[in-house]
Amino acid sequence: MKIYKFYGTGLYMEQKVIDAYVKAGKIASKARTYTKSLCADGALAVDIANKVESKIRSLGGEIAFPVDVSINEVAAHYTPSAGDKLTLKKGDLVKVDLGAQINGYIADTVACVSVGLDKSNNELISAASDALSAALKVLKPGVTLNEIGKAISGSVAGTDVKVIRNLTGHGLGQYEVHTSPSIFNFESGNMTELRDCAVAIEPFTTHGDGLVVDAKRSGIFRVERRKQVRVGRDVLAYVLKKYRSLPFSLRELVGKFGAMKARLAVRTMIASGVLTEYDVLRERSKSKVAQAEHTVLILDGKVIVTTK
Repeated sequence: MKIYKFYGTGLYMEQKVIDAYVKAGKIASKARTYTKSLCADGALAVDIANKVESKIRSLGGEIAFPVDVSINEVAAHYTPSAGDKLTLKKGDLVKVDLGAQINGYIADTVACVSVGLDKSNNELISAASDALSAALKVLKPGVTLNEIGKAISGSVAGTDVKVIRNLTGHGLGQYEVHTSPSIFNFESGNMTELRDCAVAIEPFTTHGDGLVVDAKRSGIFRVERRKQVRVGRDVLAYVLKKYRSLPFSLRELVGKFGAMKARLAVRTMIASGVLTEYDVLRERSKSKVAQAEHTVLILDGKVIVTTK
């Protein structure tokens, strides 16, 4: 039986690493609470993203990835651009995905909010929250991926709510938001055990097909490979120093370097294979999506939910 351990080394996680994960989790939790207060009718998505990123930094952390403000059928990876006019309105179902990091050790969580009272929105939010709670209840050193997925899908069984099958939870590494293992939100048959690792568990719920498709480019990038560039050397140096292999946004680069320089540098680096861009993900039938998420340390003899 395969056992997934921290970095695959089989070594116990050092206390200083645990402390960094826990500190990042506390920051992300406070930022999540703050985020919910921002999600009101008439709020600009770009203002929410900028304020939440500033909040994470004011609390002593750094962002682990650009804040995403994904609305209704958009499930993930929508980060507002500079000057974006997207505005929240009554009836919207908003997922503000946020992450904090300390020395590259990440806390990943989400604020999921209905703008105004909406029965369908609240049903999806409750279903996602209940699915996450069901997953947390089965966590222990040696828990299998199958057990987690079974708990999540079992929580919505017999209802008209579906979990999104092609979005998963994931491992977390130093300066790596998505690492092995992938944690499916259904009974996958994968008997891999989890020990001495950091993971993000994130069920998504919908009344739709339960699948997402690529919608458009997101303005979120990561460094795919390092090599010399002729255009935008200072932009690349900034990204590597600040984020290393973590995702970053064009919005931040525009604020730092100006629109013309940032856009030219990004286009050049994509063309040369230095950068890759994430896709915005949309529910296939264009039905609304809710999300719940916590970061968890599965250690020797105990489980710590860092983002509670």
